[in-house]
Amino acid sequence: MSDAKNKAIELVEKFTMDNTRQGERNGIKSALIAVDEIMLHIRFHLSYGYEKQLEWRQEVKNELEKL
Repeated sequence: MSDAKNKAIELVEKFTMDNTRQGERNGIKSALIAVDEIMLHIRFHLSYGYEKQLEWRQEVKNELEKL
């Protein structure tokens, strides 16, 4: 399993409030919001060399979208 997939699963588990399918969907949505916010911040600071961090977060986001 890739590091990005592991991070995606970890984030969903942190944001999931209950063990229902709806709870998991809400966890995925919340994790996507968090990753988008981080990516927005990284894009703002790209001139400081954060390209690799942005790529990593995009991988995590891609894995979240697969769940």
